[in-house]
Parts: sequence; C-alpha cells; structure tokens
Amino acid sequence: MHIPTPILAVMLLFPLTEASEKARVAEQEEIQESKAKAPEGVYHITQTVGNACGTIAVLHAVLNNMERLKPTEGKFFTKFLEETKGMTSKERAKALGESKDLEVEHEVVAKAGKTKANAREFANLHFIAFIKKNDVLYEMDGRKSMPIAHGKTSGATFLEDAFKQVKKFMAYAPKDRRFNVIVLAPKANTQPSAWGAGGGGGAGPSGGAPDAATQKERIASLAAMGIPAEAAKVALTQTNWSANRAVEFYFANMMG
Repeated sequence: MHIPTPILAVMLLFPLTEASEKARVAEQEEIQESKAKAPEGVYHITQTVGNACGTIAVLHAVLNNMERLKPTEGKFFTKFLEETKGMTSKERAKALGESKDLEVEHEVVAKAGKTKANAREFANLHFIAFIKKNDVLYEMDGRKSMPIAHGKTSGATFLEDAFKQVKKFMAYAPKDRRFNVIVLAPKANTQPSAWGAGGGGGAGPSGGAPDAATQKERIASLAAMGIPAEAAKVALTQTNWSANRAVEFYFANMMG
C-alpha cells in the first residue's frame, strides 16, 4: 500500500502537553513582539468552540486546496469559502458557528457513524493541518493567531517536510503513542492528472533507479525523518525510489 500523489495536506492529531503548550505560548509571544502579519492567500480560521479542532483542520486542508479539488458548486465548501473569503480569522469562526449548512452536513455524517461520541469528554488531543501554499509549508492551527510558515517546500518534498514538523510535536511527548496522521490525497484508483501534477520523487527517466547522488539524497531525507538509513534504502528500493511511497512503506511494513 502507498499514498497516492499529489498529497495536498497532512493532518496531525497529537496530545496536548505542558511542553507543547509552552512552545505554543512562546511562539505566539514572538509573533506579537515581531508584529508579524498573516500571509496573503492562505485561508485561516480561528477555533472558538471546544472539540472542533478536527473540523477546523479539515477546513484548513480543503479550503486552501480548492483550485486542486474543484468541489461541486453550491455545496458547503464552495459556499462557505465564497461567504468568508474577505473575513478575518475570527470573523470566519463566528460564521462557522452560525452555519446552518455545516449543521446539516454534520448531522448526516453523525447518523452514518456507529460510535456514540461524548461531547463533554475532553481527550486532551488536538488536530492541526500542514499545507503547501505558494511553495511554502504552513502549519494551520485554529488555536494560533495565523498560519505558521516553516520554510520552502515542493510537491516532491511536501510529505517529508511536513513529517519534520510532526517529529517536533512527537518530541513534546516522546513516550505517548496518541499520535495519528491523515493525508488529503487522491483515491488509490484516481489518475494523478485528476488533481494536477504532483511529485513523489520517483525514479529516473528510464524507469530505473535514479543516479547515485539522488539515491543518497533521498536516503538522507528519510533518515532526517527518523528512519534508519538502511531501512530507508530498503523502503526506497521497494517503492521505485519514490520518497513519499517509501515513507508509507516503512511505516506500514518495517516499523516496530
């Protein structure tokens, strides 16, 4: 099994800890002191309702990729984006709380599920999203005042770059296993052209292995994510030297 490309967003579920909260507060103080401005063209919405972080993460993932996803006109995502595109993050949060369309969609999904969720249960977990916009990796968190830029990225390195940030969150709770990652990607039987070109960092032009320098670079990129170099080489070999597919292969077949 591998993740189809292009990967448009990575959503992370992680435990809130004293260390992660301390880092968040310090980051917000730095933003205020530097008087940083929110990046243009990146859709951000503030979370003002408890237990809504999953919804906020999905909104960040989808609404920042509308040109690639092309959802049906008149449905929730297109309508909400059109209604809120000129608003501030806090104004969008208010609009979300008052959205009847979201209420209807939520009811449909809730009835389709079998799990009885306890709305009052506080799991001390939080969802965020990572997106690529204008070749920059952004961390999208409704509890933060704006998108957080984490440097340059590309279609070929997006998953790798996002996982570098995931590792930072894992370091806040090294013994906690309550981490989960969800990606926004095409269905397995969808042609890549359906969502536009997206690089997975595949083999050379002839379909064989890439040159030695490229092999070394891709092994190093996986090693930077915490994958042992020898395991990275095996995973890359098994996936025709696709960095994105190698990461999935490692976690599905070699980890543990």
